Amino acid sequence: ACLNHQVSLHHIKAHGALYNLCAQKKEYAEFLTEVLAEAYPEIPVYVPFDSEMSRVATGKLKVLFEAFADRNYEPDGSLVSRQKDHAVITDESALIKHVLRMVQRNEIKTLDGGVLKVKIDTICVHGDTPKAVELLQLLNQKLEENQIKKTTVSCK
Repeated sequence: ACLNHQVSLHHIKAHGALYNLCAQKKEYAEFLTEVLAEAYPEIPVYVPFDSEMSRVATGKLKVLFEAFADRNYEPDGSLVSRQKDHAVITDESALIKHVLRMVQRNEIKTLDGGVLKVKIDTICVHGDTPKAVELLQLLNQKLEENQIKKTTVSCK
């Protein structure tokens, strides 16, 4: 579809369940990496830090580590299931604090109070998060106020 409209790809990211499967299961990560390396070897792929996908794709694809501004994390680095309370961060101040910690300290506070050390290249805000556009605008403002360099702020 992109070729028909002469649009270039900025990045590639598995979506939803496939993203989670590739993060957790080596066989899925290997399959997706093989497909992407053959079809789009020059396009960066967004992956969670310290995931199966990051381990498999590193050296074969350009890997950018992604974190989620609007989601809470489990101690193992996975996202809290949307079926649980507190999966989505909708409070503006909590979201800003969450993201600033990610980019300033390279860490994510987990739902149980633990800390994950991470590397982050890109931050996602889900388009279905309540007030996603307003959250992005506020996030953009706060990143500028804290003199944090960014290239783009976008939602999925």
